[in-house]
Amino acid sequence: MVSSDTATRGQWGDVTNINSYLRFDDTNPEAEEEIYFTAIEEMVRWLGFSPYKITYSSDNFEKL
Repeated sequence: MVSSDTATRGQWGDVTNINSYLRFDDTNPEAEEEIYFTAIEEMVRWLGFSPYKITYSSDNFEKL
């Protein structure tokens, strides 16, 4: 979750201390380019968030 809303911060406190997942929706992994995953992760970290875990939709393909 990425939020800069001060009302949200007031409701939940310091959102940077919340364990959150960064989940990439890579439903067609062969067509996805790594540069996009890297850029999104860098942007999330630049905003001050440190994901608890990074997951991918394709991680669950075999379970479906």
